[in-house]
Amino acid sequence: MVIASDIVDRYTDEFFQWLQALSVEPVIKQMRLKINEVIEYEINRALKKGFIPKEYKDNISYLVAQSFDNYLHNPTKKLRELSKHSDGSGSIEIFKEIFNIDTTDVDLQKYNNKNTNSRN
Repeated sequence: MVIASDIVDRYTDEFFQWLQALSVEPVIKQMRLKINEVIEYEINRALKKGFIPKEYKDNISYLVAQSFDNYLHNPTKKLRELSKHSDGSGSIEIFKEIFNIDTTDVDLQKYNNKNTNSRN
């Protein structure tokens, strides 16, 4: 026999797992935005110093961005997996600390629709 408190506990756990999974998306987004800033900065610096010709800028930007995407694919996938577990919030916080990512002003509502749809 199912007791009402069991049902409430189950849905409460599911809600907090969903909320935790939702909180990882802004972290990943902020990390990728920082990477794009670094790529832009370094390419402009290389152009200024004459290390690369201006006509190669777009191709090099694309190549470096693809390289970062490839390199970060497994870590971000793993971070999303960790976020689904009750003990995953510590991993997310460590990740934020290591990469100096601040999500205090991020509107989680922007990520809500994306994750709600993928949950169904």
